[in-house]
Order: sequence, then C-alpha cells, then structure tokens
Amino acid sequence: MATFRTRWRLSILLVILPNCFAPGPPAAPSIPDCSIPCGEINNCVNIHCSWDAGPDPQLTTNYSLHWGTANREEGHVIIGPSLSGIIQRESFRSNEELHVWVQAKNQNGSAKSQQALLHIAHIIKPPPPKVTLSHKESMEIEWISPCDEMQLSLGICFVRYRTEADQVWLEEEVGIPCYTFDSPQPNTVYEFQVRCSCDPGLLSDWSATHRIRSTETAPVGELDVWRDCGISQASSDCVLTWKTLPVSQACGLILGYDVRLSYNNGTAVLVNMSTAEPRGRLLCDEMRCHFAFSLKDVSSVSVSAYNAHGATVPSYLPMPLPGKEKDEQAIHFVMNEENLNVSWDLPSQLLDNLKEYVLQYKQVGSPPCQGFDWVKINKSQTTGILKGQYTKYKPYQVSLFTVSHSSKVHDLSSVIGYSLQGTPSSVPSFKVFSIAATHVYLFWESIPLSKQNGLILYYQVVVDSGVNGQNVYNVNASSQHESKTFKLLHLSPGQEYEVRIRAVTAAGPGANATAKFKTKHHEDFALLIAIVLGTLFVVVICVLLAFYRACRGENKACPLVPPFFYDKVPDARNSHIFRHMKHQTNDPLAWICIPVYEPHPKISLLEVVEIQPGAFESSLEKTTSTDRLTGPVVGNGCLQMDCQDDQREEAVTEECHRTDHRYRREEYSKMVDSDEERDREEEENREDCWSSTEEEQLTTATKHGRRAAQYDNSTSKSILMEWQPDEQGLQQVLQLLKDSQSPNTVTQRAVQQKLEQLNQFPDFNNYLIFVLTRLKTEDEPTRSLSGLILKNNVKAHYQNFPPTVADFIKQECLNNIGDPSPLIRATIGILITTIASKGELQTWPELLPQLCNLLNSDDYNTCEGSFGALQKICEDSSELLDSDALNRPLNIMIPKFLQFFKHCSPKIRSHAIACVNQFIIGRAQALMDNIDTFIESLFALAADEDSEVRKNVCRALVMLLEVRIDRLIPHMHSIIQYMLQRTQDPDENVALEACEFWLTLAEQPICKEMLSGHLAQLTPILVNGMKYSEIDIILLKGDVEEDEAVPDSDQDIKPRFHKSRTVTLQHEGGGEGEEGEDIEDDDDDDDDTLSDWNLRKCSAAALDVLANVFRDELLPHLLPLLKGLLFHPDWVIKESGILVLGAIAEGCMQGMVPYLPELIPHLIQCLCDKKALVRSIACWTLSRYAHWVVSQPPDSYLKPLMTELLKRILDGNKRVQEAACSAFATLEEEACTELVPYLSFILDTLVFAFGKYQHKNLLILYDAIGTLADSVGHHLNQPEYIQKLMPPLIAKWNELKDEDKDLFPLLECLSSVATALQSGFLPYCEPVYQRCVTLVQKTLAQAMMYNQHPDQYEAPDKDFMIVALDLLSGLAEGLGGHVEQLVARSNIMTLLFQCMQDTMPEVRQSSFALLGDLTKACFLHVKPCIAEFMPILGLNLNPEFISVCNNATWAIGEISMQMGAEMQPYVGMVLPHLVEIINRPNTPKTLLENTAITIGRLGYVCPQEVAPQLQQFIRPWCTSLRNIRDNEEKDSAFRGICVMIGVNPAGVVQDFIFFCDAVASWVNPNDDLRDMFYKILHGFKDQDTNLLG
Repeated sequence: MATFRTRWRLSILLVILPNCFAPGPPAAPSIPDCSIPCGEINNCVNIHCSWDAGPDPQLTTNYSLHWGTANREEGHVIIGPSLSGIIQRESFRSNEELHVWVQAKNQNGSAKSQQALLHIAHIIKPPPPKVTLSHKESMEIEWISPCDEMQLSLGICFVRYRTEADQVWLEEEVGIPCYTFDSPQPNTVYEFQVRCSCDPGLLSDWSATHRIRSTETAPVGELDVWRDCGISQASSDCVLTWKTLPVSQACGLILGYDVRLSYNNGTAVLVNMSTAEPRGRLLCDEMRCHFAFSLKDVSSVSVSAYNAHGATVPSYLPMPLPGKEKDEQAIHFVMNEENLNVSWDLPSQLLDNLKEYVLQYKQVGSPPCQGFDWVKINKSQTTGILKGQYTKYKPYQVSLFTVSHSSKVHDLSSVIGYSLQGTPSSVPSFKVFSIAATHVYLFWESIPLSKQNGLILYYQVVVDSGVNGQNVYNVNASSQHESKTFKLLHLSPGQEYEVRIRAVTAAGPGANATAKFKTKHHEDFALLIAIVLGTLFVVVICVLLAFYRACRGENKACPLVPPFFYDKVPDARNSHIFRHMKHQTNDPLAWICIPVYEPHPKISLLEVVEIQPGAFESSLEKTTSTDRLTGPVVGNGCLQMDCQDDQREEAVTEECHRTDHRYRREEYSKMVDSDEERDREEEENREDCWSSTEEEQLTTATKHGRRAAQYDNSTSKSILMEWQPDEQGLQQVLQLLKDSQSPNTVTQRAVQQKLEQLNQFPDFNNYLIFVLTRLKTEDEPTRSLSGLILKNNVKAHYQNFPPTVADFIKQECLNNIGDPSPLIRATIGILITTIASKGELQTWPELLPQLCNLLNSDDYNTCEGSFGALQKICEDSSELLDSDALNRPLNIMIPKFLQFFKHCSPKIRSHAIACVNQFIIGRAQALMDNIDTFIESLFALAADEDSEVRKNVCRALVMLLEVRIDRLIPHMHSIIQYMLQRTQDPDENVALEACEFWLTLAEQPICKEMLSGHLAQLTPILVNGMKYSEIDIILLKGDVEEDEAVPDSDQDIKPRFHKSRTVTLQHEGGGEGEEGEDIEDDDDDDDDTLSDWNLRKCSAAALDVLANVFRDELLPHLLPLLKGLLFHPDWVIKESGILVLGAIAEGCMQGMVPYLPELIPHLIQCLCDKKALVRSIACWTLSRYAHWVVSQPPDSYLKPLMTELLKRILDGNKRVQEAACSAFATLEEEACTELVPYLSFILDTLVFAFGKYQHKNLLILYDAIGTLADSVGHHLNQPEYIQKLMPPLIAKWNELKDEDKDLFPLLECLSSVATALQSGFLPYCEPVYQRCVTLVQKTLAQAMMYNQHPDQYEAPDKDFMIVALDLLSGLAEGLGGHVEQLVARSNIMTLLFQCMQDTMPEVRQSSFALLGDLTKACFLHVKPCIAEFMPILGLNLNPEFISVCNNATWAIGEISMQMGAEMQPYVGMVLPHLVEIINRPNTPKTLLENTAITIGRLGYVCPQEVAPQLQQFIRPWCTSLRNIRDNEEKDSAFRGICVMIGVNPAGVVQDFIFFCDAVASWVNPNDDLRDMFYKILHGFKDQDTNLLG
C-alpha cells in the first residue's frame, strides 16, 4: 500500500510531467553551406545555400535565409519548411564579404544558426570537367577543365576510381589535367570520375563516370574441378564439372577449356572445347561448366582454362576406384532452406596422407549439375558450410570425400537429409497375400525417395476387425530400397479385417494405404470338392442331352453351329460378310487429331491475343468517308499496351461468328501466295474478333449471378456532378498522353512507369474519362488515347474501381456517345463494351435501354455512336443477350434493329444488318421469330448503293444458308442470280462475301439440284476471280524475279508446331491407315487461314468443291475456258489457268486423264517460265497430279518432272523455292522407292540448297529431306548418300540453340533420317541423343519450377520436349540394339517416367511411343521399370485421348512380347480397358487395330488369363485385323488368338465365321502359323462331323 509521502511525490510528478515533454522552440539549424554554381543551368549568378535542421521539435518549422555585412543585415528571404534557399544576384556585390545565417521559427519560438562568412570570389563552383581521352594500354585519362572558359586559373583536381563491381571509391589528388593508373587488374573495367577547382573557388561536382577495360593477361590459378555422380558414385554415371574462374583470375575472356581424360588401359584423350561453340558437350553458365561426356573407364581428368594470352595450370582430378565401399564415417549436419552446416570426425587411417576434404550435396532425382554444389575444405578443419536454395520436403544427399596426396579420392560417407521434413506419401503396392485362418502376410514397397518428403522412421500398421478393436504395429524402416513383408498373427478364422499402413517421418504420419481381407474358415475341403464335382457332372450330362435333341435328324443343321461346318471350310473371302465388309463406308476421321475433351471451337469464342502496334493506325487510315474514323491515333501503338482490341472499324468483324468448316479453305489459304499478302490482310482485319472470348465468361457468370441492387440515381448524379479535375493534375495527365506518342523508346518506358504509378490511384481514371469526353479542344488522337488507356485499366482493375468512379465513367460514356468525332465515338463504344464484358451488363441495367432509346435521336452522331456501341456489344455478348439472365433483351432489340434497315444513312443500315448478323449462327429465338421479316428486309437491301450494306447482306445470306436453308429454298434461284452479280461486284470485299456463298452451298445436299442450271454462268465468274489483281502483284512483288539473297524478316516465318508421333500399322494397298493420314492432314495449323483469305483463293476453293460435287459434268463448261487460259500470252491470265487446272485435279481427275499426256508436258515447260509467279503455281498444280505421274512409265513424265522440280528448288526466287520444295515432297510421298535410282542427284540438289536458302525456306527444306527419308527408307543407308546428307544437317544442328524453335523441323527431319539410315546414323547418334535428353531434362525442370512458383517462372514450351522424345524414338527405331549403350549412359528411363505422367496429352503420347521403341531395342533397361510403368499405361487406356490411348496400347503390346509369362500380374490391370475400347462404337481404325494386336499378344503370353474373355472381343478383333498387311505384329497377334481358342474354343463358336474371314486375309503366313490355322479349322470341322454323326 502506498504511503502518504509516496502519493504526494506522485502528485507532483503528474503535475510537472506534461511540461517536461511539451514541444519547445526549434533547435538552431546548421551553419549554411553556400556556393555560386556555374554551368548550363546556373551561370555563375546567384548564391545557393543549404543547411541541416536541428533535432525534430515536433512542430512545423519555417526557415528564413539572412545575409548582410559584418555590422548590419541587408536582406532576407522566407523559405518555408525547405532546407535550401537562394540569394539573388542583385542582393550582393562581387567584391564584398557577406555574413549569411539561417533562422528557424515555430509557434513556441525561434533559433538562429551560426554565421557563415562568404568571400564571393571564393565560393564560385565550376562545372564538372569533361574527360576527353583515354588510353587502354597505359590506363591513362585526360580531361578539360572549365576554368579557362571562366578566365580563372586552374586550382587542384581530384581523381577517384574503382572497379565496376566495387562500391568503394579510392581518391587521389593531381595537379595537372591527366592521370595514369598503375598496376590495374587484368581485363577489369575501371570507373573514373574527376573534379576540379578554379583558383580561387570551390571544387566542382564529380564528372560523369568514364570506363576503361584493362588489357588481358594469361589466366592465373587453377580451376576447381569435381564430378557430379548423382547419388551413385560410379564413374560411368558421372558428369565432369568445374567452377568458372573469377574475373580476377580469368584475366580476360576465357575462350575455351582443354580436358585430358586418362583411361585405365593407359591411353589418354585430349578434348578441346571452345566457349564460342554452340552448346553441345560443354555447357556453361555464370557459375559452372560441365562436360557432357562419359567418364566410364576414366582413371583421372585434368582441366585447364585458356584465353588469348595463355592457360591455367591443369587441375587434376582422380576418379574413385570402382567397387570401393564407403567407410560410412559419421557426419552430422544441420540444414535449413538456405544453409547446410556439416561437421565430422577426423578419419584416423587417412590422416597422414590427407590433402583436403570435398563436401558436396546433391538433390535426389535432379538432372546432372543441377541441385548440386561442392566446396573443398582444408584438411585441418572438420566443419563446412554450403549455401544454396534448399527446397523443403526434397531429399538431398550430403557426401564427404577425402583427396589424398597420392591422388586418390575416397568416399567417406553419404547421408540423406532435408531442409524441412513433411509427411510422406502413401505406401505403394500394399497387398495382402497368403491368407490363412489365423495369419496373413502383408507386402508393400518402400516409398520412393522422391516421395518420402522426410526420413521415414517406421511404418505403422493398424489392423481393425470391427469387433475386437484395433491393433497397432510399428515396423522398422531401416531399409529404404527393398520391398517389405510383415506377418500378422493371432487372427480369428472367418473374420473380416481392414488393415491400414502408413509411413511416419519426424513431421508425422503420411497417407494411409488400405486393404481388406477375410481369413479362411476351418472346413472339410475334401467334402466341398466332392460336392462341386458332382454338381458339375450333372450339369454337363444335362447340356449334352439338350444338345443331342436339338441336333437330331438327318437333314437338320445344328442351330448352334454355322452351316458351312458340315462339308468343308470355304475361302472366307467369298463369304457374304467379307463382301459386305469390303463395301463398308469408311467414316471420315478428321476429328481424330482433335481431343474429344476439346471440341471444335466456335469462331465466336476465338480471340486475337497479339496485334502489332500499328494495327490501330492502319484500321483508321483505310476508312474513306467523312463520317468514319479518320486520321492516325498515335504513332507508337497505344504505349505498347494491350491494344489489339482498341480501335476497330465500324464495319463489324467479318469472321467473328462465321463457322470455320469451309471445305478446302485451308489448302487455298496456304497455296502459293506470300506473306506480304497475308500481312496486308492482317492489317485490314486486325481488329476482328477483338474480345469475343469474354462471351463465354459472361454466359457462365449469368448462370449463378443475379442483378445487383439499383443505384440511387439522384445520389449518384450529385456525386458525379461534384467531381472536377485539379488543373495542375489535368495538365500533367495531358503531358503524359502527349509524351506517350513519342517514338523514343526511353520516353515510352518512362511513360509506362508513370502510368503504373498513377494506376494505383482510382481517381486517375476520372481524369482519363474527362480528357476523352470533356476536353474537346484537345486533338483527337490524345483524347482517344486517354480512352484506350482507361479501357486497359477497366480490363485489368475494374473490380477495384470505387463505385463513384465506375458510375462517373459509365455516365460520361452514355452522355457523350454522340461526340462529333467518329474516332471519339468509336473509342467510347469500345470502352462501353469493355465495361459490359466485365459482367456489367447485369449491373448496368440502364445501358441497353438507353442505347436503344438513343437510336431514335434526330442527331446522326448520337444514333451512329449508339449503334456502334450496340454492334460491339452484340459481337461480344451475343449468347448473354439471348439468355434469361438479362430477361432476353433481344426480344426488343431485334425488331428495333430491323426497323433501321430502311434508315436513310447507309452507315446506320450497315450497323443494323451487322447487329442482326451476330445472332444468325446461334439461332437466337428472337431472330427466328422474326426470320421472315429479316429475309424480306435483306432482299429489299440487295441492290443498295453502299458497298458495306451489300457486303453485310451477302454475309447474312451465306450464314442463313447454313442455319435456315428451308427459308431460302423457295427463293434460291433468285438468290443464286443475285450472288452471281455480287461475285462480280466492283468492291472486292463484297465479291469475296458473295463468293463464300458457293463454298457454303457446295456443302448442302441441294447443291447439285440448285446449281446445275447455273454452271454455265458461274464457272467463268469463278475462273475470272482467280486472276491476280494489280494490287496483289504489287504486294507479292510479282516483278521481282530474284530475291534469294534478301534475308527473311521475322514476320515472314510462320510459327511451327510439332505434331506428336502416333504409331500406325501398314494396310493392304500401301501406306498407313486412314487415321494416320487424316491425323496429319487435319493437324495442319489453320489459325491464319482467314488472315490471307482473298477473292482469288476463295474462287479457287469454290471451284475445287464444285468439281468434287459435279465431277466430270463441270468439264464441258470449263475446258473451252482452259484452252484459252493456259496458252494466253498475258502471264497473269496464263497463271490463273494453271491455278484452275490444279483446283479441279481431285474432283475431275477421271475426265482429265485423256488430256494429261498433253497438259503435263506443258506444265513442266511452265516451270521454266520467266515469271516467278507462273513457275510457283506450276509447281503446286503439278503436285496435284503427282499420283497420275507416278502411275505412268518413269521416263515419260516422272523423270522430266523430277528434273525440273529439282532445278526450281534452286530457283533464284524464294517463292518458287518454297513451292518447288513442297511439290517435291508431295512427289516423294507418291513415288517412294521409284526415286531410289535418282537419289544421288536428288541429294546433291537438296544439300546445295542448304547454302542457298534463307531462313523460311530452310525450314521447308527440312521437311523435303525428312519426307525423302520416309519414302526411300533403308535405301538411303549408303556411305555415298550419308556423306552427302549428314554434314550439312549436323552443321545446322550445331548452330541452333536449345531454345530455338527451328529445332522442331530439324528434329523431325533427323528423326526420319535416323530411322531410314539405321546403323548408318551411328557416327552421329551420341551428340544427337545427348542433346535430346538434355532438352527433355531442361523442360521437365522448367515445368517443375513453374508448378512450384508460377508467379516467378514462365511455363515451358513443351514442344521442345515432345520433339526430342520423338527423335529419341526415331533413334531407337533406326539404331535398334545399338541404342543400348546410349541408354545405359543416360537417365532417360527416369525422365521417361516423369514424361509419362505429364498433364499435356501430347507429351504422354510421345512418351509411350518412345517406351515402345525402347522396349523393342533394349528391353534390359526397360524391364526394371515395368512395375512403375504398367500402372501409368493402364491409366492412359482412355479413348477420350485417342492418340495417347493408341500409343499406350501399342507400348503394352511390345512389352508383352518381351515379358512373356511374367506379364501375368499386369493382365488384369489393362485387359478390361482394352476389351472396352475394341467394343466401343466409332473407335478410330488405328486405335482398333493396335488394341486388337495388343490383346492378341497378351493372349499369346498369358492365354489362361485372357482366353476366358474371348467371346467378349473375338468379333471386333477379327474385323479390325482383316485388312492389315502380313507383318510381325499381325503374326504375333494371330498366334495369340489361336492359343486362346485352344484354351477356350467355346469362346469363338458364335463368331467363327469372322475368325475364318480374318484368317483368309493372310497372303503368306509362316508355316507354323499356317499349321495353327489348319488345326483350328479342321478341329471345328471334325467336331461338327461328330455332332452330326
């Protein structure tokens, strides 16, 4: 308890304490530091002073600067809170002394600094000197002092210097304007700065930094060399690695390394590797290099680095002796995510000879030289630290080595550790076996090290009977790499149990693996067996009696047996079923290469995701009428921000909602025209489909969302009216917008950074909308740019906008939709659409009604602006507008739009039609209810004088032809007449839309009936449309004949995408299965097929499809035209005739055959035409007739055609080179081995082209060489051919970097070449193989980093991994058993295990193809992994992913043939899936065939397991394999089915005729297989005879 005195003192303290801490007057400022700066900005005029404040007085303090003579104050200036001030020139004289001081003042008082005495002449501060000369050899610099210009004498100078990597300056005083630096480090960049004073005066500021690199010298020191052996220490598995020299030791640019390998047999190999070479064996980064070369049988290595002046002393590294056991020296470590601290005891037996320790860590499972580091430690120490980024839950092997003076490396110990432990994954392969009455055995495998997540302490087994409670057993986990068994004792007979097992680490137990079992009863099994056998005997007797009664009588045939068993087995080829199957319709399988999970996308859901900066400008420049967008927007493409949808013409995108199944569009889009034409069309259509992918998001959102609460309009309006911009802030924003239009990249970058800062303030968006809508005095590009920046902000951050800002923007948009400027109206329309696309259609209920009401405005600008916004909304939200989420506004909007079809303005009419057109393909109900009115209105506008209106009318009729042909049929002949006129429209855009009509009509069943009477009119119109226009010729540079020396630009190169390998079988009649062909054809990239679509190509495609509809009926209308075209003197007309001839090649082939003996020589002559465009189209057309050419005697047409095509491959025109290469590849596919006699000539030409071609055509050349290898196969394996072909291919291989996408076609080419050359590829295989493995390894590592840290790393391009896997497949297939050594020296099986589980189907597809090829080539390396591989293969037997399933199925078949009877444990894992697939309707033929082969092979090696299900698959099995050529795979499958029939003959009885039909498909079976067929057929025949008897 406090005493009275204590309370008294406390009271006094409480009274005086506030006064103790109350703010007082300010502290005195520091003495002012003053100078008269001279330079460009301050030209020796005013005195500039600065000072420091005293301690913070906690109150606002203002400062004033005072000056005067010794006796009086002459002036002062009030500064405010700033800590610097200026004394103006008029306040002092140049020859006097001034006293200067600073006074600080706050509300509680003031304080004065000490006075500074200034001699005016002594405070002049000159500008910094300028360094003018430098001499690298002597490290000397010179500079010019400004004192001469100031008419002052030079005072003193100071030079300071440092290395570029250092932070500390060293300073020296010099008296003359030059300085020489002594003893620099070699090849080091030094930075110098200078400052000087003028006498009298102050020192200047430091000059700008001047950099000099010192000269190089020979490197010093030794390399730190070690080897990465993974978690094994076998030298054959090691990769040599070393740390790069620091700059201080490199003394210059390291040019390369000399590696000397000494082998156990006494030989040595010296390998020199330049760092300038493409990445191959030597792989270096900033820290380390590693040497990708086998160290098998290597006893020691020495490595030295060299530069232009010398080399380091070789660093010697002995290899550990094989077979040496570890000493298991105890090592202790502490590990976290950044540090690894290790300690150990001294190894006494090695101490005397010990040189040093090597401490290393290696992340388990990481690729060579990744997740790996080492440090060498003095022998006197027993601790070491390794810093790194240690991933939690990942195992690291920490190893300690000793290096002795006698040059021996000894592995002391290794231990597994974790930076942070986690709970382990589930125990694999947990099973219960040997179940008895009172005990069972448990079996499981140790969790793989990569999935343990920590050190497993023990396995916990929990046994639960449900009656007697739980028993828990802890099982020792000392062995990490072996399978485990555990015997459960003391169980009750006949009791059901559930047993769970989980691994336990320091972090706790992992997931459970569970199994259930029931113990056996103690029963009299002998009695049970007797009862079962007796029952079976009675059943058999009953069945035989029933069978006899059914078959008795002399002339009655057994209904259970096919009738042809009675006499003999006929040739099944004559059976009715066989004849029927030969005429079965082969369904087109174009959809095979499209995953079922990803159906054909709607065009309305496609989005242009990347557009060049100039797109917006070009779209504006092409409008011509005064009421359209005019003038450029900005010079640099909207700040390089997301502007692909920023500006679009009022003419709505042509292609957004058009279906993408135009017949033959792809072929003619890619036919012969160049990228210049595509660029022109891309510029014209740049804005198409600008954001329609958001349609799907809107549709999804409306399923769950409800309309938000209505805003209080009065409150909202008052808030909106209150906001006014700050004038200074507004000027800053305007200046920023103007700066953004600068072409200077530095300015652009600064603007971008400023925008990112401003976007943190939502109020900034108010300024942007204010500039767009209110500042009508500003130029239109600036206002529009403001709107586009706001649009991007809406896209990125709209959800974060405060309601007041969002309301202000929306209200301003609606109030200004009728701006007089077309550019501003279009920008506002885009902004409205962007806001709507963010889900605002539901929460902006007044938008659509207000826009529709504004259509009635008498002001044209308001009406047009509203229609422009509505058109964009209709494009982007067509499905949402036809949904219940918005109460189906189309019911009002469609009739409203139809009213404007009669508007006096053509622009408004065009808008109205374009809006309605958005809802045709989707069959919007509101439009279907008004369809007749719509069609009548279209007919009324058919002859409109405006070309944009006519174009939209044609587009509407084309779409109606697809979805409501029933409404057009009564008017079809009139529509056809109209389209004939419009196809000749003077406006090419209208003509192109009309020409689409013929493509669409050709797909309709009524085409032939409706068009037959119009072919005479239509044919010449289409032919006339196939001529080049004048602008086409200009853009295609038709007058340029030789351009082969002109390098390709980046935009000339079309992106390439690798197609994963699909395993197919050979069929009767040659070639691959239909699916294989379809996959390749339909997998062509057609993303750009609309970008270069024009009237010429559309006309050609239309003629092509009509030729396929009318066949030879078209020729009477076409041949008279062709004769005049093909021999016309005008090259443009002649070229169009050659195109016509190519277009009809497929459809009219039969009718053209009589004319081809004359036409083919003429076309071959056209290959020599003086016009490049004629030569190129002749190449394409001849490729269309290649099949006929090959069918004739070689000397007649094949040899002349091949000779001329090879000449054109070396043409001086790049377009002709491209066309000739493509045509020759087609000829190769058709001719195959017919080309073998000419291989030398062909290879000479193709190899010569390597040195001639530019970038783009070089990629096409790879395809031609790959196709040649596929076509001639092993005939290419001749030393002469190999010597010609391989050097240029390997040279290109070495030039390309791992991240270069040109690797795709080159790897595909090498895959085909390796398969064809077989053993001939051996000299080139190792570097190719190693690089492929590296590509796979790098991609997997990048994928792992991306999955773990998606915000820090980019997703890898897995095409690199896919193409590498496919080339490895080609190597395995071509090299066969020779690939075994390469596989043995690599970790490909580990990588393959990861690839087989990749989320990307194409990766798994290629992985399974490689697995099958490796199984055939080197099964000894595959077999240890079968237990891990088979479950993955079983999971991928999913026909939803056709190609993945196909390759997995094939791989299982190959594994079965190698495993033999050991395949038995896995049959149950895969057979049910295979049976399901083979019975699945509409399964592609290739998948059916591979499934049948694999089932047969499984039955061959495990007949007892497969035969019981024979009846479930025998019929589809037989029908699937009846058309396959005789080969090894078919042989093994039929052997399997024969063995299974022997085990289960009843399974084939009902479908025996199909088996006979399949047997009859064999042309020449092996003798033992023929005997198997004979036994089965005659066995069934004899059985039938016995039954009849």
